[in-house]
Amino acid sequence: MKRILQFLLSFVSLALGCVSCLTEVGVGGCNNAVVRFEYMADGAEDCFAEYISAVDYYIYDELGKLVAASRLDRKNLENFQGFKLRLPQTGTYRVVCWGNMGGQNTVSATGTLADARVCNREAAGGALPGSNDPLYLGSTTFTLTDVDGRKETMLRFHAAHITFKPYIVVAGQTVTQDAACPYEVKAGMFPAETDFGGKAAGEETLFRPSMVAFPEQDRYGGVCELPLFEEDTQAVVMVFDSKSGEKVAEVSLREYMAEHGIRLAGKEEIVIEMLISISGTNVTIKLPVWEEDNIFPA
Repeated sequence: MKRILQFLLSFVSLALGCVSCLTEVGVGGCNNAVVRFEYMADGAEDCFAEYISAVDYYIYDELGKLVAASRLDRKNLENFQGFKLRLPQTGTYRVVCWGNMGGQNTVSATGTLADARVCNREAAGGALPGSNDPLYLGSTTFTLTDVDGRKETMLRFHAAHITFKPYIVVAGQTVTQDAACPYEVKAGMFPAETDFGGKAAGEETLFRPSMVAFPEQDRYGGVCELPLFEEDTQAVVMVFDSKSGEKVAEVSLREYMAEHGIRLAGKEEIVIEMLISISGTNVTIKLPVWEEDNIFPA
């Protein structure tokens, strides 16, 4: 009887051990690596949930080879703002996380850290992209010294996009619902790919934001998430007649930002608005100043 009891106790202990290995728990268990996320935007407090709704994470070993990867959706992140897993062996690991990867971007060659890229889907297909996703990038390195221990680390995200919002007003024209914009806006050149360190990779491309009618404000507007660039960028914004394809205006982004006091250095959430006013053959480009009671595209 005593032997039977000992057998049953051993079986229960083994079963409980297996459950702990299969379940992500706050402490203990079989998870030996815990990575928590944070994003501060331009403030001093974590506001991760306000900006990032999904995360794709990739873990590389000391040789830069992929050892684990997964996607965390909003529900996963609401349950735990980060991830937990068990790594099979000790060593130094590199974690790379992309936030908000969705319909505009995808990844390639993730098997090795050196070759991994984030690509624009439209550009990869030979078309001018309308936008990137509003991407965020976070990375960290940690060393696991004991597979039966537990290593916890914090990973901070940073914005990997700049939001460009062009608006077009055409004198003497009333904008109706679903009306096609008579002009196109193109911005570039910008990289079509980014490596897992956040640096430009691959060929460059123009971005062509989709311009939507806003009858209430009698204007057209678009939102385009661009790759990161510096204040001394050589990129330009061009305006074309949609029917003839003729370029009617061009402005240097560097000069535009300098003229209107738009600074990029040290900032996370950057929005560059541009009002393009067209009257016949005259085109003016300036920073919009909206009335407080007006509502404009987000």
